[in-house]
Amino acid sequence: YWTYPTTAWQPGDYVRDVHVVPLDATLPRGDYPIAVGIYDAETGERLALRDGQRSPVADNVLTLFVLRVR
Repeated sequence: YWTYPTTAWQPGDYVRDVHVVPLDATLPRGDYPIAVGIYDAETGERLALRDGQRSPVADNVLTLFVLRVR
């Protein structure tokens, strides 16, 4: 709810942002990657993401985990 915008973040901050994603009962079985990206609020452009070695990350997306539907 924009209570702590990214413009206020400081190195080492831990920001928790909870979202409920309802899953349809007919969702096919399988593995679904849950990923995030950070976007520029003015342009909608996804911001660059780098890994721990400062190398670019493909598509500027961080996969958090894989949701396994069985």
